Amino acid sequence: MYRQYMQQYRRIIDTILDKWPLRKQLGFYAYLPIFFAAGAWTEFTMIHMRINGIDFYSIYMRKQRERLEQQRYFLGKTEFTCGDIRFFPFKNF
Repeated sequence: MYRQYMQQYRRIIDTILDKWPLRKQLGFYAYLPIFFAAGAWTEFTMIHMRINGIDFYSIYMRKQRERLEQQRYFLGKTEFTCGDIRFFPFKNF
């Protein structure tokens, strides 16, 4: 029973993959847009979706502020440079 179910499932998947657009022209690489879209969707949800008032971007910014605060503490500076950009971490917060 299980084997028949898996064979049916395999046939369905094979027909879907064979009928995928650009399959004949690009071969295996025709499936890259699926993974590109999945990655973009994941990034979008990590930045914009809030769970209990917390999202990925707010955590990232909090960790960045903590790192800058540690750098200020250890180096005794009030201004940090990162390439050509100057950070004044405690002026606007």
